Amino acid sequence: MVMMVREGENFKHFFLSSVLNSQFRKMMNHDCKRYIEEYLMESGLNYTIIQPTQFMDTIPIEILAKQEHPLFNANWDPKVPFSFIALKDLGEVCAKILDEREKHYMATYALCSTGPVSYVDFMKIAGRVLRKEIKVEQRGFEDAVECFMKLLFGGDVSTSRVHPTSRDAAQRMLLFYNFRGLIGNPNVLEWLLERKPTTVEQWVSEKTNAHDGHK
Repeated sequence: MVMMVREGENFKHFFLSSVLNSQFRKMMNHDCKRYIEEYLMESGLNYTIIQPTQFMDTIPIEILAKQEHPLFNANWDPKVPFSFIALKDLGEVCAKILDEREKHYMATYALCSTGPVSYVDFMKIAGRVLRKEIKVEQRGFEDAVECFMKLLFGGDVSTSRVHPTSRDAAQRMLLFYNFRGLIGNPNVLEWLLERKPTTVEQWVSEKTNAHDGHK
């Protein structure tokens, strides 16, 4: 996400949503964002860079909640720790930055709602909330790549529609995540929110309650 704010004809603020740990050059998408961050820092513009981690909201918790014997298919090793962010936390922080504006010029914020938690641990917490045992299985690598590509580009991920470089980026990212994860610290988000970030337990409860309210 890129947002450029103007007042009349005057440029005010360049707001960039990058990615947590953009320094990881082995992942093509991280490396590209690292270069963009560098160019922005050298531009002389008033900027704010946010670096969110993996979104909790990509996990289909409402679907799992409806299954009698829920199964979560992980695209990488489910025992590898990750840090997650709730989209509601991210949205609140973005609104705060845009509202306060000058206070956040020339700032770069690494944003996580949680510390390290693997998919296995995540699903144990979710299972306690839902009072169900959630089984976790890892997809094969090629299946995981296809699943991720469909998430990015929709149902059609044929070579005629998706550039080979995009597939390369997905493959490298999944291989990296499979062994190293993506880990950050929630302190910065807590400082910005002026409250504790959303926990896995809170997120699952809120999502499943919202689902129940629409039955």
